[in-house]
Amino acid sequence: MKKKNAAIYMRMSTDMQEHSIASQERMLYEYAERNGYLIIKKYIDEGISGQHASKRPAFMNMIDDSENGDFDSILIYDSSRFARNLVESLTYKKMLMDNGVRLISITEPNVDDDEMQLYFDAFSGASNEIYVRKLSKNVTRGHVEKCIRGEVAGTPSFGYYKDKYYDTYQIQEDEATILRYMYDAILNGSSYFSIATYLAEKGIKSKRGNIIDSRQVRRMLMNPINKGWLRRTVGGQSFYKKSNLQPIVSEEIFDKVQEIIEERASKYKKYSKPNEIRKHWLSGLLICPHCNGGYNYNTRGGTPPKKPLFRCGNQTRGACKQGSSIVVETVESMILTKLKEIYAGSLEPYMKNITIPTIKPQIDYQKEISKLNLQLKRAKEAYLAEIDTLEEYKENKTRLTAEIESIKKAEQNQNKVIPFDQDLFKNKLLNVITLLESNCDMPTKISSARSLIEKIYLDPRQKSVELFFYA
Repeated sequence: MKKKNAAIYMRMSTDMQEHSIASQERMLYEYAERNGYLIIKKYIDEGISGQHASKRPAFMNMIDDSENGDFDSILIYDSSRFARNLVESLTYKKMLMDNGVRLISITEPNVDDDEMQLYFDAFSGASNEIYVRKLSKNVTRGHVEKCIRGEVAGTPSFGYYKDKYYDTYQIQEDEATILRYMYDAILNGSSYFSIATYLAEKGIKSKRGNIIDSRQVRRMLMNPINKGWLRRTVGGQSFYKKSNLQPIVSEEIFDKVQEIIEERASKYKKYSKPNEIRKHWLSGLLICPHCNGGYNYNTRGGTPPKKPLFRCGNQTRGACKQGSSIVVETVESMILTKLKEIYAGSLEPYMKNITIPTIKPQIDYQKEISKLNLQLKRAKEAYLAEIDTLEEYKENKTRLTAEIESIKKAEQNQNKVIPFDQDLFKNKLLNVITLLESNCDMPTKISSARSLIEKIYLDPRQKSVELFFYA
């Protein structure tokens, strides 16, 4: 008797309560041999949840291949291998049916009556979905309990690894050394770009094997787990508390770097170029007062080469009729003259052009307090509904009230205006002038200028400049 062509699909999720792929394959081949099936294709999704089919590449390939007519049956160990979402289960089974492919579970009833099979599919699909939801709730509950105890759950971040024998998170010393270098580099004035460049040159990549770019450097530096603190939201509950992890850097170093990150964020636009690739210390600072567009640095050819100039970008595109251009040397001289004039005189006329920063909170305290108050309300409702005992309610109330008071105290130290120190500002101004007039490299001049100057309105035709500063 001629054997029927079939494919087999195997999946093992990460909950560790499944038959292994090898075990599934052995039983599927045994079933095929007993029942006259010739297995011509295998599809395997390993370590992947069955809740959403779109996240299972082998499954989606199998659905696509079912249109080719290469096989007329698909063998699976049980219906949970196929899908744990009721709607998706019925949808993809209907697609296979339309393609003339029968789905066969080797451990469950398979009936020839379409209506009875529909009832069974609906029942098994609903059961599988209920299982997934229950499992998800149990996992979430476990993570919440860990967070309350200050324990870390989930995939270890860069700098840590999970000791499977003791079920604890430990410092990965080679990665921790890289993180400490990154914190030291920021404290010494390095940019995210220069750190990312150094890491790329050394072949250092992320946990997932990806290149660590400037944005990733910033995110890694901002992760409070590096100072031994936990910040997570699990099951609608937010946690920001000291963990039981050994810190990679001290809280003092971590908090100082966060201040630098906040300061840089207040002075640099979101998509501004790294200092290392700018052509001039005025690049990105000059603004046309007529169209509010930026000036572009332009080099010019000729023999001998003509002097480079700054030109209104919108004028180049024909969008600014009043824009103009100016030789770089000329605008340099104008800016330096103005800076010296401001340094030598009173700051009062320029106070409106000086942005005095405020200390911004690292977290939204009011949002966190609202979440905790909601949890407090739910804890009371659970007690009144006799879901929780009085002892459990008292424990939850004590914990949540203490967290609310802790966050309120932290909030009191935020959003304070930093007093403006005129003498300190003038000292900064003098340092900037000295550096800009020196023979130091361009990246150093760029960093120096941008540490103090926010923007400059330049009108070459009127030969006027208006400077705006950071305090």
